[in-house]
Amino acid sequence: ESSDELMITQIEALLEENKIAYIRRDLGCGSYITIIMGQSYSTKQILVSENDFDKAKELIDIFENAEFELPDELKEEEE
Repeated sequence: ESSDELMITQIEALLEENKIAYIRRDLGCGSYITIIMGQSYSTKQILVSENDFDKAKELIDIFENAEFELPDELKEEEE
């Protein structure tokens, strides 16, 4: 569950890559606001089956705790 659209999109891609079926659910009036404005900042949930829950949770935990570093070429561009 998150209101961060980028995080939700990344988790959906992670689940798809690992062939875990899911349903995305916007809480409140989020889906209506998305239709009207193109994006919503309401809370979104990703639901998976009970059979896939443990695997999905493990993948998401690994993703959330991963430390990402920029490649050396990009670090030099920042300086």
